[in-house]
Amino acid sequence: MKNPIGIVVPNSINTPKKTAKQLHSIYTHTKLSQCQQLVAKLYGHKDWFSLENAIKHKMHSDPFDEDLPDNAHYERNHAQAALIAKTLSELDIDEAYMPPSEEYLAKLDFKARCEARLYCARERYWQKIAFLFIEDYSPTSNLTRLSEYPKEAADAELEDIHDLQIKIANWCDKYEPKLNLGTAVRNAQLDLNSRISLVRFGLYWGMLQMHCEGQLTTDLVLGTSYLLADRYADISLQLSSEFLEMQIEYVNGRLNQYIYDEEVLKLKQQHIRSYYVSYGLDELYESYIKYQESFRKSARNILKELN
Repeated sequence: MKNPIGIVVPNSINTPKKTAKQLHSIYTHTKLSQCQQLVAKLYGHKDWFSLENAIKHKMHSDPFDEDLPDNAHYERNHAQAALIAKTLSELDIDEAYMPPSEEYLAKLDFKARCEARLYCARERYWQKIAFLFIEDYSPTSNLTRLSEYPKEAADAELEDIHDLQIKIANWCDKYEPKLNLGTAVRNAQLDLNSRISLVRFGLYWGMLQMHCEGQLTTDLVLGTSYLLADRYADISLQLSSEFLEMQIEYVNGRLNQYIYDEEVLKLKQQHIRSYYVSYGLDELYESYIKYQESFRKSARNILKELN
């Protein structure tokens, strides 16, 4: 079977070097040299030396991502994400890693229940990180990604959530000082222009929520998770070719306002559900599917409290 990645030769070794450093900043348990070898394989080369040699001698390159048909682009990205997941996390990119059954969890004490749930949540998290790394850093693309994303279809205004992490920490200090959550939240990192950062913070904050089960308000738990998911979905929309096609159809008058708004909402909800798949508090995925409006209401409520 032909390798779906092909053999891509970038114009300079600087781009693969930068990609390796970005990968290492996320997978901090690995060595930079290991990330470099993996990056070479993401370009379809046997190892880093082969990649350097191909660049030095300006060898023929297979098409970059933007020059591939959609199906070939998807197959390449899937193969690249599978390489990252397998090499750095020992995961099968297509495995479901479903949460443990209620029957199984009922036999465990609270601490064991948390660990069992978090084990599967972490597996899904590393799967998503592998996909997002390929999508967001696009090693085999010549296009430049945006570093900042405006609000497009999110519920909250960016100015209301720009310091969300600090506001959550302040809330925890004020209302639940005995839990010592404020310091933990402040020490985490959250970049509202990075889907990887939003997912990483979501795993961490969700894990803290799980360990404090029953001690935090519903609005804080549901509302903050939704604000993170909503921002993640808004960025995902702006990177989606499907959304771009909708905009073109709307601007050209082939979609009326009502249908356009409905289709955008459906697409946005898909991305929100995708975010909750790897959220630290795993029960929120099913809850969101059933009670979407409750999440949105909690988000509005907690924004009033936080602001």
